[in-house]
Amino acid sequence: MIHRIISGGQTGADQGGLDFALSCGLDCGGMCPHGRRSEAGPIPSHYPLTEHASWKYPPRTEANVKNSDATLIFAWKPESTGTALTERLCWAFDKPFKTIHTKDPEQAAIEAREFLRQLPDHATLNIAGNRESQGLGLCKFVVSALERCRDLFET
Repeated sequence: MIHRIISGGQTGADQGGLDFALSCGLDCGGMCPHGRRSEAGPIPSHYPLTEHASWKYPPRTEANVKNSDATLIFAWKPESTGTALTERLCWAFDKPFKTIHTKDPEQAAIEAREFLRQLPDHATLNIAGNRESQGLGLCKFVVSALERCRDLFET
């Protein structure tokens, strides 16, 4: 079972993962850019994130991949530079990952469930993917998909 979710705090997939964790009392956190930078301005303070020394996105992406046991990527636009970087870092640090492209929350849950069942007990899961401007509604979509897998999380 997954005991913790981390993310970089960006709008979209990142905040969806954190919203799911907060809604069910799951431990969460992660590394965000200095100044709590996101495309929408400062990341809201209710997200329990630690600021990286750098204001750039790649250093916090690397930290979150390193500090997790696995990464689940929600990418409706898989060609995005952030998604490509996350996948390369997972390969570089030999961390399991799954990229989900579907816009069907039921199918996304099926794919996520299959991936999550392979992880060790008490795993820390990094949630990453497109920002909201690359996929309008992605934040809520991630919450919906993860809700369908709730039994795999230590809540």
